[in-house]
Amino acid sequence: MKNSMYFWAKELFPFNRSITGKGVRKTLKYIKKKIPKLKIKSIKSGVKCFDWKVPLEWDVTEAHIKDNSNKKIIVDFKKNNLHLMGYSSPV
Repeated sequence: MKNSMYFWAKELFPFNRSITGKGVRKTLKYIKKKIPKLKIKSIKSGVKCFDWKVPLEWDVTEAHIKDNSNKKIIVDFKKNNLHLMGYSSPV
């Protein structure tokens, strides 16, 4: 059932979404294909919105934890994008 909410969620899950970035744009494009009347607006980073400032884009390419033998363990962003906290800093 390609129009079920479950199907949408399954297709959208792999997109890494935060409040900015490529994943958000991919998600909005996907939804716009399903709901053509959807209007998408873009606001540049640094623009002040009420008491908040639009942050810089946060696009992740890789994140993981390695053990002492330099082997990736349990946490690997490529396996599951929920393995990384949004806007975390590289360590």
